[in-house]
Amino acid sequence: MKERKRNMKSKKNSKRENRWLKCRQQIRRTGILLMGMLLVSTSAYASEPIIVTGTRTLLAWAAGICTSFVSAFTIYKGSVAIYKYMNAQPEEKPKYKKEATEILIAAVVIATLGSTITFILAKYGA
Repeated sequence: MKERKRNMKSKKNSKRENRWLKCRQQIRRTGILLMGMLLVSTSAYASEPIIVTGTRTLLAWAAGICTSFVSAFTIYKGSVAIYKYMNAQPEEKPKYKKEATEILIAAVVIATLGSTITFILAKYGA
């Protein structure tokens, strides 16, 4: 019986880890896409056609939305992780502490990416 519970917990943890890995991959892809769009929209050969100006404006808007979404998501997931940590048994506390730390680190990285894009676009007049 204990072996079955242990297997169920390990499957649940591996599913959670897979979801986290997929989330990180999606974040990387989004960052690469945004940076690629930035490079295309600010090429040295552009003489400010509408598509360049519109793309810069769109990127600035998307970066702001991304930063807002990350902030809201971090507040939600962080408060859930802290609540779990506070109500956990002593042997489970390190797991929830690690989860809360990972959420905070991911949020800082993503918010920094969005802020960097906004800063770069501000320098180019978007």
